[in-house]
Amino acid sequence: MSRFGSPLRAAFAINYFSLALAAGLVYLLAENAGWSSLASAGLALVLGVGFFRDLAKFAKPDILNYAIFLLGARCVADNSARLRTVGGCLWALLTPLKLVSVVFVPAMIASDRLLSTERRPLSFARYAIIVVIWASAIAGIFVFNYLTIGAMLVPVINASLPHRLISGFGEFGFFFFRAFLANWYGSIRRWEAYVPFCLVLIIALICLSTLRRARGGRRYLYLGGTIFGLTWLLLIVSHFDTDPRIMAYGLLVMLLAVRPIPGAQRYWLAYACATMLLALANSLTTNSLGANDPRYARLGREIASVSLPRAEIVSNSEHLLDIQARVPTRPVHRLADVPAGALLMRVNLQSFDAITVMTWPIEEPPTDWTVIATWPEATLYRKPAVEPPSTGHLAPASHAE
Repeated sequence: MSRFGSPLRAAFAINYFSLALAAGLVYLLAENAGWSSLASAGLALVLGVGFFRDLAKFAKPDILNYAIFLLGARCVADNSARLRTVGGCLWALLTPLKLVSVVFVPAMIASDRLLSTERRPLSFARYAIIVVIWASAIAGIFVFNYLTIGAMLVPVINASLPHRLISGFGEFGFFFFRAFLANWYGSIRRWEAYVPFCLVLIIALICLSTLRRARGGRRYLYLGGTIFGLTWLLLIVSHFDTDPRIMAYGLLVMLLAVRPIPGAQRYWLAYACATMLLALANSLTTNSLGANDPRYARLGREIASVSLPRAEIVSNSEHLLDIQARVPTRPVHRLADVPAGALLMRVNLQSFDAITVMTWPIEEPPTDWTVIATWPEATLYRKPAVEPPSTGHLAPASHAE
């Protein structure tokens, strides 16, 4: 993203293009799986203004990964060997973008074997092409990790696998209702958030009750179930949050194995309308801008207009200046963590986002710190350098007689 003149605008454009693509692909996938046009539109709108929109807010590759995954899923679900090969290659190329994507190709191959009586598996040569791309992507991750952190795998958190699985199940169960079926950014402990959130959740549960197993849905059930199961097995070698942001890939595919009963379209359209109203209320009442808040942007422009001294810069902010002023900084929470001779950019703006903590209080530096520059909402200090050790010769100590 640093290659773009405005990384934030580039991230915004990529994410919202990916959001539109993902929502459109959900519609096509659902209609191809036997959903009616109205129910497919309802499902696409629910995910587009709810779960996908929440992913698109952040300058992370999640929504882009979902868009390409769904494009690959549309190809993999087809009976054409050529399209299935293209879909497998797309999934293989996703591995460096998000580590969870490493399970897509094995899940595709495993589900193909399970469905060998329904449709013909790909030829050995086509599988070989997909696996070579997939293995090359994994090898690239290992090389990158070794060159950057000195290890091929990120160390797993110090907790037993049963503990990680139990806590993961609890986290997934909570966020399945809190972020996937109904989504509200920020706290819902206020009545103006809690009441509409619960109403949308009730409508979501009604819609789920209208789903029945579809004829020909085994390919989606086996593929989605394999992706979902292999994602859980990743906890053996890696630690990650088990919220729908990571776990919903398999869920979305398994959802295509069922379809609404006749006459249930109105419930799905009501679900879509309720989700849109909830998203509108959420955006009007809750700050979800993170580092993109205009007050941070204004401070970034002020700082960027000044030539700063060459030295390490630390700050009581979560990389605000990196984003808004292209000034590399390292977050610190105490003055004691500031290295000698380093610069401290003390930001006086509060953290405005409802969830993400962008700034935090830090004590006022003592008087022996030098003030380099001041702005209305920030001050740049330099911590005194450590005095060099004395090179003089000490007089020999006297010996008592």
